[in-house]
Amino acid sequence: MGDCSNATVTVLKEQAQKAKEVVIDSYEEEFIQKIKLPDDTPITLTVFSYYEVKHGELFIRDLTLAGIPYTHEWDAGDTYPGGQRSSRYTPEGESVVKTITENDWYFHYHQLLPLIDNPTAIKELILKKKEELEILPWLNQVEYGKRYLTKQLINVKEAT
Repeated sequence: MGDCSNATVTVLKEQAQKAKEVVIDSYEEEFIQKIKLPDDTPITLTVFSYYEVKHGELFIRDLTLAGIPYTHEWDAGDTYPGGQRSSRYTPEGESVVKTITENDWYFHYHQLLPLIDNPTAIKELILKKKEELEILPWLNQVEYGKRYLTKQLINVKEAT
């Protein structure tokens, strides 16, 4: 493990070329991944793989500024947990960036023990955790990213 790990950046296939122009470089591999959303909508993604990245950190936040949704995943190292950072856009064109490490998936007994006799409270805790960990789906992200960029232009005009 050490302080280097493997990392990937995943973008929608239709935005892969633009992502390369904005920030993606020096990757080791590029491959296509096809997935289906829960409603069976097919989505095609491009995954860029990197090896031996210090702390698994890739400096790709400019993708968000360019209206490109992404998921950046990294493996655990000796001193840090594995995890992912996802950037998506809401239908209103707002940017939502979420970082989730593998430690975030677990409940600690001190959270659950006080609730042992209260199934409703346990359910609420689980649903809250689900909401915290939920990533917006890939569906419509190209359109929502365009809305984000439009809002940024409007905000700049209003500021001047």
